[in-house]
Amino acid sequence: MTTAFVLVAVAVFLPFLTNAGRYLPAEPLELRLIGGILLTQGSLFLAAVLPFLFPPESWSRVPEQLGLRRMTGAQFLRMLKLSLPVFVGITLCSSLLTMLGKWFGESNPTQPLVELLIKAPFPVFLIIFCSAVLIAPVVEELAFRRVLYSGLRQWAPPMVCAVVVSLLFALVHAVIWQVPALFLLALVFQREYLRSGENTSCTIALHGMYNFLTIFCAFCLRLYYLNTGRIPEW
Repeated sequence: MTTAFVLVAVAVFLPFLTNAGRYLPAEPLELRLIGGILLTQGSLFLAAVLPFLFPPESWSRVPEQLGLRRMTGAQFLRMLKLSLPVFVGITLCSSLLTMLGKWFGESNPTQPLVELLIKAPFPVFLIIFCSAVLIAPVVEELAFRRVLYSGLRQWAPPMVCAVVVSLLFALVHAVIWQVPALFLLALVFQREYLRSGENTSCTIALHGMYNFLTIFCAFCLRLYYLNTGRIPEW
């Protein structure tokens, strides 16, 4: 766990400290997105999983060490029921933060990904959908909830660890104006992770459902703008 913790911490900060995005091609946008996904999600996944693939124990124990246990029917139903109110609450919070940012003169206080989801060509939309719904929930829950939280628990109380990990989660996802909303979202994920007995499968499911609802709403907005001919302003 210590090795995984160090590798994940490096994988979280290194792309930002080195501004690794400057090495990605600007065009086509699809290639830049795929490169960005491989750089961020790929490095996080390898950092979180590789240390567990070469332990002295049997490989059959790897899923258990990563907290990937079968969800009960009750757990899945809870994640399903929780996804909608969490989505509504975080969306309202994010919208208020966007309004506040514009009031303070920020030109674009929304997440850049939101703009891409609504305005970008469909192939770009499809790439973001696959990344957000199928890849990111697995990678990020393993990295943040399982590895970083468990690693920090060796040195700090649970509440402190939850706050630190949630703040890191928010900082790597959003422009500064959206950090409070994603911090609250991460705290919800953290709470459910602990409530489920540190079953990473539960938070992966909740994370995926939340992202799916976000993409679905963006798709509805795409259809609206296509039908009305209106171009959103940011």
